[in-house]
Amino acid sequence: MNKIKLISLLAAAAVMTGSVAMAETYSATGNGYHGEMTVNVTIEDGKITDVELGDNHETNVVIDRAFPVIRERILEANTADVDSVTAATFSSYAIKTAVADAMQQAGLEAPKVAMQNAEKTATERTAESCDIVIVGGGPAGLAAAVSAKQTNADKNVILVEKLDILSGNGKFDMNFFDMINTEAQKAAGNDEWVGEAGLAKFLEEKSSNGESAERIQVWANEEYNLDAWLRAMGVELNYNYGGNNHMAEDNQYSGEVIQAGLEKAAAELGVDVRTGTKGVDLVMEDGVEPVDIQEIITLRAYITNLHTMPAGESIGYPQKFRSGTDLQLATLSVGFADGIPVDYARGQGPILVHGRRTRFLELCMDQSIIDVTGIPCKVGDEVTLIGQDGDERISVYSIEKRTGRTFDALLTFISDRIARICR
Repeated sequence: MNKIKLISLLAAAAVMTGSVAMAETYSATGNGYHGEMTVNVTIEDGKITDVELGDNHETNVVIDRAFPVIRERILEANTADVDSVTAATFSSYAIKTAVADAMQQAGLEAPKVAMQNAEKTATERTAESCDIVIVGGGPAGLAAAVSAKQTNADKNVILVEKLDILSGNGKFDMNFFDMINTEAQKAAGNDEWVGEAGLAKFLEEKSSNGESAERIQVWANEEYNLDAWLRAMGVELNYNYGGNNHMAEDNQYSGEVIQAGLEKAAAELGVDVRTGTKGVDLVMEDGVEPVDIQEIITLRAYITNLHTMPAGESIGYPQKFRSGTDLQLATLSVGFADGIPVDYARGQGPILVHGRRTRFLELCMDQSIIDVTGIPCKVGDEVTLIGQDGDERISVYSIEKRTGRTFDALLTFISDRIARICR
């Protein structure tokens, strides 16, 4: 009897041991925005149980926000075939390819992953009420949300950001933050930028840049309060190396510190932050019809040359484009040195000529070539790269979808060779 029991127990133990799959961790790499990224993936019993980020050269202010999002999506779906994090497309793709590689190492079927997400159409809308809505989760939008909540603690403040992470381009381009009468200036002994002397110097300096006197005065007056407001939220720009420029520390730019501090303050104040949410309509009360939200930026260039390209000929340095028919081509006065995305232009992205939609064919440093076959035009005519022309429109958002670059990044890269006209 005892022998039978012992044999039964041993058999049960053997069955139990055989049913338990040990967790194994696989290391794989993918190519991110700034080079190779290492990802460690733990797989147990055919299920992805953990994803850890290893060595990488991605920008901290991006990857630190994006990785938790993409990790959660992978773990929830148990596959690498998930949506990329908008505003971190290249980093997301690197992580997804690494996870797919790890799945293959584990003997699982590795999915095909894509750089871009499939475009989705909202199938359901819900009505919600709030007191204040702020569109955009960069430093400006966050500052507005924090200020609104600080002065209206009982109000419901919602901030919507179309990207999957809070991240306006301010975290990149606010390297040096301009302020006067700051604690850092006082500590550094830069007395010329403190008190009335600082105000006078600020007004003098900014007026030489063509700013209106009224705007400069408001700007200067608010500068006195800005340092204290930021410090109250734990955002300390302690490094002032002269003038009115400030960094967080001598080796740390201000933008990422301001962004992080404002995000923290918004969370502590109870701002309802909704990422992956795009504002599309501004709906007015009292029976007024909804107003479509439209981009107000327009980018135009001039035709500098017209010529015919015979069938079979190539254009540009790569000489990849060849047409089977004769084409009428126009050369434009802009190139990649002006901020036109190379992948957009060489990917035959759209462009408008006299209200008609046509395509880029090639891009050089200082000029580009477009197809104007069948479109009456002449040297000196304007073409529209971004904006409205007749019934057609090319939005920054449409370029964003084709290139994977954020709205802010696209606009920031437009060089100072392009004249700015405010109307």
